[in-house]
Amino acid sequence: MGMPKAKVTALLIGLGFTLNSSSGFGEEYSFPLTSGWKVTAYASFEGNAFAGTAKPDEFDEVSFTVDSKGTKHKCFSMAALKANAKKIIAELLRISQHEDLLRCPKCGVRYVHAKEPLPGQKWKPFLSCEGMMIVGRGANKHVACDGVSKKLPAVVEYR
Repeated sequence: MGMPKAKVTALLIGLGFTLNSSSGFGEEYSFPLTSGWKVTAYASFEGNAFAGTAKPDEFDEVSFTVDSKGTKHKCFSMAALKANAKKIIAELLRISQHEDLLRCPKCGVRYVHAKEPLPGQKWKPFLSCEGMMIVGRGANKHVACDGVSKKLPAVVEYR
């Protein structure tokens, strides 16, 4: 059972978020923080856009991050969203004031973001360096950085 788009939008706008973009997959909202960062809230439509079953008037979940970095806080119901949105914003503000929590512990340059398993995969989410990608070609092919952060949880769920 999804969350009504109108109610989610009203709650987020009421908290001070603005709508940034919308697609066939969901909508992205942002909330400016006093630290110079922003909270990004992504509300994904219920259903599957690729299969043509997306419901553009209902959201499946709303995920909050510090500008798409660090821990992902996921709300799966209106009750969870109402009860936790202000607390999540406060936690993300706290984290944004300590940028070292968002940086890769191995290279110290890039930021970390949540890597999550696809349905059916059994590994646990983790925070990986944005450099965890294959670069180069042939004999020069390598991973830019394989840093993993354990300073913060990768995903926090609210049901």
